[in-house]
Amino acid sequence: MCCNRAINSALNNVIKRILGVGGEDMNKMTANELKTKGVSAVEAHLKVDEEVIISVRGQDRYVVMDIKKYAKLREYELAVALQEAKADVEAGRCITESVADHMKRVIDDV
Repeated sequence: MCCNRAINSALNNVIKRILGVGGEDMNKMTANELKTKGVSAVEAHLKVDEEVIISVRGQDRYVVMDIKKYAKLREYELAVALQEAKADVEAGRCITESVADHMKRVIDDV
């Protein structure tokens, strides 16, 4: 599936970026820089890299990215969830039951 190839490629890129493979360092800025320079600083960083890591008191805390990239990541996340659900069905890790039986089981588990 082309979707699997795209997901694998995206995951490989993320792993490489996290590990710093290829000499690239994640594009970082401090919360203070964000506070003083605002969104223009984020935009400047996003021209250099796809994501900006925001650090607070020396600790990486947030990631800022273009909304199109965020939407693509959400799409990958949903594609993975669908693949996992299909695998569960194929492996028999699912239950077929009526709505009433399902509600009874859910309530009994609480």
